[in-house]
Amino acid sequence: MMSTQHNFKAKLILSLTVIMFVICFLGGNVWVQGKETITLRYWRHQHKPAVELEQPLIEKFEEQYPNIKVEMFVATSTPDLHEKVLVAFAGGGGPDLFNMEGGKFSQYVSYGLMVPIELDVFGARTYQELMKELAADVAAGLSGWKHEDKYYGLTTEVSCYATAINTQHFKEAGLDSDKDYPITWEKLAEIGQKLVRVERGEIIREAYALTTYPVTFTLVFEGMLRQLGGDVVSPDGKESIINSEAGVKALQTLYDFMYEYKITAVPSQLNLQGPGFETGATSIVTDVGPWYEAYLKDNAPGIYPYLQFKPFPRFEKGKDIGIPNYGYALQVSSNSKYKRESWELAKILVSTAGERKKIGLFVPDEWPWPKEISTGGLGIIPKEINDIVFEAATKTLMDKVNPKETLNEAKKKIDKYLAELPYKIYGYK
Repeated sequence: MMSTQHNFKAKLILSLTVIMFVICFLGGNVWVQGKETITLRYWRHQHKPAVELEQPLIEKFEEQYPNIKVEMFVATSTPDLHEKVLVAFAGGGGPDLFNMEGGKFSQYVSYGLMVPIELDVFGARTYQELMKELAADVAAGLSGWKHEDKYYGLTTEVSCYATAINTQHFKEAGLDSDKDYPITWEKLAEIGQKLVRVERGEIIREAYALTTYPVTFTLVFEGMLRQLGGDVVSPDGKESIINSEAGVKALQTLYDFMYEYKITAVPSQLNLQGPGFETGATSIVTDVGPWYEAYLKDNAPGIYPYLQFKPFPRFEKGKDIGIPNYGYALQVSSNSKYKRESWELAKILVSTAGERKKIGLFVPDEWPWPKEISTGGLGIIPKEINDIVFEAATKTLMDKVNPKETLNEAKKKIDKYLAELPYKIYGYK
């Protein structure tokens, strides 16, 4: 009997020793039978290179945490994601972790839809220590997700737009793409007349195509306004100043591209970004970022070799600044039951900043990107204002309504929106 008890104790001690060894060896991340299996819901917008980058990182996370399953939902676009997130939150559900662009931050943080970063997940006690733990590109973008001395997002993308030109079109027009690119809006009007192709009075190849996607149009238009000393919203965020002389000149410039210089066609389809460039139907666009290179390589291999990036055009007598920056960040929902686990997933997803840079989610170190992103400032206009700006521009560009008239109307609508807004647009002081 004593021998049996002795053998049992010996086996028990041996078993416990093995278990403790395994736990230590795996750093505590070990599957324990009976432990709750949980599912983390991660939502993001469609961008094929980014999705392909994140999928193996999610698999790595699931290997590290065997009791956690990650369900990644990919929305068709950023506006689609925004709409689905708000609807889900209203019902008390939604994702645990989501990747959202900066224009939504003011709204989300004011409504309490997300929680601050859990510092101890990163082995940090302060935000200063957190900055040191993160890759430089990730850390540099955190300021866009700050509210009342707390940070709410881990940067997955910080970028800006620039000018994309088709060098083959330039060569055909007798232009040198290294010297004759549109450094100014005035220069664009000049060279555009050499690039445009017209048959039977119809433009068959645009020299310059305007984005018909409200968000990207507003970024382009806001960039033009700031170059002229204006903006969409006043510095204190209390009223719109879109109908200033700067606003009128910017919109008149775009109008003249269509009707005086005839280098831009009247848009026939909405929600297009970089319209016509990937098919060779456009020579110049100003609404794409460094990510566009990977996009063209995959989707338009015949056009890709002729892509060159140049600075966003300036006005001859305007400020030497680029287009407003934009960014995306991972945020954890206040509705989530698994907030810490969600930040652990976010930590892994931002661990490959170098790979994100390679696919254009962080700006390259090569010209023209460093100056463009350092001078453009932050673009933080909410969707509702984007829609108002685009509506006003459409009335001028398609219905030929006087720019001052449409912008006066836009100001009234934006002022009404700002007055009723239950939160402040962060970034305007």
